[in-house]
Amino acid sequence: MEAIVLQENLSKVLQTILKFTPSKPQLPILSSILIEAKDAQLVFSTTDLRMSARVRVGGKVLKEGKFVLAGKPFAEYILSLSPGSLTMKEDGGELYIEGEGIHTRFQGMNVEDFPQIPTIEGEGVELPAESFAHFIEMGGLASGIDETRPVFSSILLEFEDGIIKSISTDGYRLSGWSEKVKNVKSSTSILVPARFTKETAHIVERSNQQMFFYPLQSGKMLGIKQGDAEFYLRTIEGDFPDYHAIVPPEFSIEVVVDVEPFLQALKTAAVFSRDASNIVKIEIEDKKMIVRATSVTLGEHVSEIPIEIQKGEKGNIAFNGKYLMELLSNVHKDKLWFGMNEELKPGMFRSEDEHAFFYLVMPFKVQDQS
Repeated sequence: MEAIVLQENLSKVLQTILKFTPSKPQLPILSSILIEAKDAQLVFSTTDLRMSARVRVGGKVLKEGKFVLAGKPFAEYILSLSPGSLTMKEDGGELYIEGEGIHTRFQGMNVEDFPQIPTIEGEGVELPAESFAHFIEMGGLASGIDETRPVFSSILLEFEDGIIKSISTDGYRLSGWSEKVKNVKSSTSILVPARFTKETAHIVERSNQQMFFYPLQSGKMLGIKQGDAEFYLRTIEGDFPDYHAIVPPEFSIEVVVDVEPFLQALKTAAVFSRDASNIVKIEIEDKKMIVRATSVTLGEHVSEIPIEIQKGEKGNIAFNGKYLMELLSNVHKDKLWFGMNEELKPGMFRSEDEHAFFYLVMPFKVQDQS
């Protein structure tokens, strides 16, 4: 292998690749980067078997070939160099890098040991980068962090005729987001790990290009393609709960509340709810929402927020305040619609002007503190 490439172009590629390269994997080969020189470009790949990345950069290929080396040290080395032309040449299992005033040699690893990464084929689902990031972030808002319970730390992706959905739950709340698309003609669903998928979505969003994603290998892999970059996520095996059976078909009380004062009320209430499992009580009455939190040691706090009542008159319900604050901090809307039934039935939030998003929260039973 021998090729010439610009350091500034190579740095951009490695900044992306490095995010997918583990520093302390179980196998040394999983901390490596595969470099392929072919077809007037260099292709850089990395994988930890759960997620993988492949990014291409233009260059002058003098001799085609492959080389594998330790990923993080190589990336740090390239990023430390000044802009300019670099020549990379493989010889006898070592990679020689030469530029203006530099001569460097890297020890290689066995190319045959590098895991095979799939390739994207067929027609993918097309979305703007920002839409994809929002689709994953909001649909995955209710995902848990305990990866020993993979179904509850995952995001369900559903592909239906003209619609894609992202759904998540940690057992206490449920969130969902849907997008209309043109090129989904068959129905399928896959589970992807929430943490890795969100990280990938953030990378995709920063590059601000149109992207495509694909269910691959009969649902065992999710492929994402954007410009010269490809990302792959291994799916999770498991049965996602039947969320359709959890969402109430209607609500006896429906109100609209301003997000900013609601969030502020919850932050203040959190001071008093910490020693009570973060539970806050929501009371609807007289065109206002009362946020109440009680502490055995501190006392009680009450906030009143004006609301628009669309249906019903009054009702009480209690939630984990942290779940509500996480919603309000991410929704990026001025107002939220809220629906509830009895105090022990789940309540639901959604953007008033965007019914494609919903956030269902299970209530807690508390003693009457009014």
